Amino acid sequence: MRFRFRNFNEFWPFYLRSHTYPLTRGSHYLGIAATFGLVGVGIAFDSWTYPLLALPVGYAIALSGHLLVERNLPVTCFHPLWSVRSLFRMFFLALSGKLGTEILRWRAGVKKSRRSGSLISRFISNRS
Repeated sequence: MRFRFRNFNEFWPFYLRSHTYPLTRGSHYLGIAATFGLVGVGIAFDSWTYPLLALPVGYAIALSGHLLVERNLPVTCFHPLWSVRSLFRMFFLALSGKLGTEILRWRAGVKKSRRSGSLISRFISNRS
């Protein structure tokens, strides 16, 4: 199945819908921490080994949330750059306490595309 989005604003609600469980989002936050932690350890010990492990370890932790909790494929496979942008957007919204509101807003389908029958509205109505 191929997911087609014209821009990031169409992709963002899909990304949120792919991360509905708090445990899945938590695995992503833990993956971010592990990635930056391993890079920091590598810098502190002047070693390339830890930074080389940073992305695979961080991604494996995040992937576990999709496979074990959400039971879906990570959207990184389809849109890697938008996925990274969305990950950090989700992370900072969670830190600011605004993620719950954002999830509810998109889940309720309040945000609609200008075109009726858009990919966003079809996806929201199919998942409800």
